[in-house]
Amino acid sequence: MSSAQWVTLPNLGSYQDNYDFNFNPITIGFAADPGRIITTLNGSLPPGLRYSILDGVLSIVGESTGVNVTTTFEITFRIVDPDGTISDRTYNITITPYVIMPTWDSQEPFLGFMTANTTAQFTVRALTTANTRTYINYSLVSAPGYFIPTGMTINSKFGIITFNQVIANPGVAYEQTYSFIVRATLGTVFENLICSITVLGNDHVPGWLTPSGSLGSYIVDNTVEVGLLTYEPSGNPVTYSLVSSDQPFPFTLTTSGFIYGKAPFATNENIFNFVIAATSNVGTSTQNFRITSYQTEKSGLLRWRSDVTDLGSFADGRFVSINVGAESLRTYTVVHTVVGGTLPPDLVLNSVQGYIAGFIEFHPLSRDYRFEIQANDGYQTLSRQYHIGITKGAKSMYFDVVVPIEGEIKQTTLDTRGILIPQPYLYPFVSTQPQSIPSGMSLISGLNYQLDDPFLAMTVANLQLNSTTLFIDNIGNANVGAS
Repeated sequence: MSSAQWVTLPNLGSYQDNYDFNFNPITIGFAADPGRIITTLNGSLPPGLRYSILDGVLSIVGESTGVNVTTTFEITFRIVDPDGTISDRTYNITITPYVIMPTWDSQEPFLGFMTANTTAQFTVRALTTANTRTYINYSLVSAPGYFIPTGMTINSKFGIITFNQVIANPGVAYEQTYSFIVRATLGTVFENLICSITVLGNDHVPGWLTPSGSLGSYIVDNTVEVGLLTYEPSGNPVTYSLVSSDQPFPFTLTTSGFIYGKAPFATNENIFNFVIAATSNVGTSTQNFRITSYQTEKSGLLRWRSDVTDLGSFADGRFVSINVGAESLRTYTVVHTVVGGTLPPDLVLNSVQGYIAGFIEFHPLSRDYRFEIQANDGYQTLSRQYHIGITKGAKSMYFDVVVPIEGEIKQTTLDTRGILIPQPYLYPFVSTQPQSIPSGMSLISGLNYQLDDPFLAMTVANLQLNSTTLFIDNIGNANVGAS
């Protein structure tokens, strides 16, 4: 007897457009004899979805796209058993549109100036990332404190605002700002923006369209070009001039309001604050501005490979390689140099690769080192201070080798520097078996190794060396000079 039957109920659920059914597929359960055939009779799945049969499992996979209104889709599947038994079931799945609200992020709220008793047009524009062919609809709306100005209309499709402003007696230097709400609607959602338009009388001084504040930030040596804009109600010429600057003004200002030049040198950041006057035959209005000049580090063209300046602590007696370099997006080569401070002894800066590497010499005392690295890519220069700590690894520092030293130890000096190295700790370097000392050569019989620098220790002892290398312990060495 055939067992062909559907197990999953007809309603497959409701999902939002762009839902990923590849990640979470819908599985439709059924029971049937081996050799059964599954087909579709009619209907369809939402756009972007498909069904698959793999290892006896019927699944709906894909990603729904392009659904702008809530829609229920139906599809009928049929099972045919080998003995001809048939079982049909219609399934439905609902897709709701992915709602993305329009945004006013790119639209300035202040739309501009106009002259009293004239008609002017202004354009607003909202944006959306929704996958839809529906246009954004624009409208003017009233709300407490905001009313649609008399004589103002808006084109619902293109966002063009037309304002026919009429006032009987504007008065001297008339100025009136109108604030109102523009709504951008997409489907069932909308976003409001409070806009404003300022109306000026014919006898008003120029109004500034360029807002006060920053005119931009520029990399050192890059070109600075800024155009200043004002609105003159009667259409008369406007000339621009520099009123004041908190430091010598490094740019050129033309009478037409164009600022140009090169961003001057700045160790880190240099801010130029200045005041510009706009003058017409009616009068003068001023505006405060600033321009910032900064080093390339902030632009990202020349930057440090790591933000870490505290390189940490390392035990002595080991090899290290530490990244302190910078990289440039303009050139392949960055030259690194030490311009201040002191590196740990025997560590060397690779000037091209920007790594500090080498063997950390033994330290009788733990010590901190601070130094400054400079990076230059041929265009700009960065400087940064670093810190590294070296910790004493051995419990005590002493010589356990025979070294070829000739000279005379000033015993009285050494006695003031510390105790003698005990005789049991003096062994030949090549063998652990005692051997005689050649004539004409002397052992170092005592040093106060609390001194940080072996070279100073040798100087105090007034030794003459045939070698500039003293072997310390059995894993490292210290380079010293003959004296």
